[in-house]
Amino acid sequence: MDVTDVHGTVANGFEPVMDAFQRNFAQDAGVGAALTVYQHGARTPRTRSCS
Repeated sequence: MDVTDVHGTVANGFEPVMDAFQRNFAQDAGVGAALTVYQHGARTPRTRSCS
């Protein structure tokens, strides 16, 4: 089984987004991904994975 490291920061209240991102790689390790979300002009979750 390949291990994928997930790194990033999450604003308060957006922890479920990070959990879903991590679950995605635990269930089906991909080659990599990144996610940045802006809400009202402020960056909230920012995550990335590396296999």
